[in-house]
Amino acid sequence: FEQEYSGVEGDSASCAELYALLSSLSGLPLRQGIAITGALNQHGEVLPVGGINEKIEGWFRACATAGLDGTHGVLIPARNQRHLMLERSVLDAVE
Repeated sequence: FEQEYSGVEGDSASCAELYALLSSLSGLPLRQGIAITGALNQHGEVLPVGGINEKIEGWFRACATAGLDGTHGVLIPARNQRHLMLERSVLDAVE
């Protein structure tokens, strides 16, 4: 869920935790090729997170190493969209 090595750590994991809980309650599996980042406040609102470009580019490199097959993606907070400044290789893959 997060960039730590011991359990779930950090605010940026709270959206992933919510999606895992909703998946379990609904019985609908989550696609494993989708990375998720985002923090939730106490009202359930998704908040922007830091290091969004680095998180996306790191996920892209990990997926590229394993072999991109068109099913990989990233869910980010909407408020982070305006801060995206991704490497050309990531943009080319998305196109």
